[in-house]
Amino acid sequence: MAHPGFDFLTFATQVVFCPRSARHAHAFWCNDPALPEAKATQLAKILASPQTYEPWLGEKGCGGFHADWYLRWGEGHERHEVILCEGCHEALVYYAGGFVRCDLSKEGYEQISAITGEPPAP
Repeated sequence: MAHPGFDFLTFATQVVFCPRSARHAHAFWCNDPALPEAKATQLAKILASPQTYEPWLGEKGCGGFHADWYLRWGEGHERHEVILCEGCHEALVYYAGGFVRCDLSKEGYEQISAITGEPPAP
């Protein structure tokens, strides 16, 4: 959905008129197609790797965390969820009833971008 800090009017219109769902208090479009199985498998492998993440260094100057992608795999105690912000290169990683906020490593971000279609940052 639109970034609420940069395009509030579009965001407000989307909230009122467009089907959406919330995952961990972040809004996403409803009925978006799932990633193709091959891409989902690649992405899960990248997101499961500790090398994808770095310690969170604090708020970025880009208007704050804005959820671009919600990814989930596994079930029960093996369920993993990750919410990505491609603008500030951050991730919220949910596992075992808790979560941690991380920065994405340069390599991790580039690997994710190659799959999601977002161009790598300069």
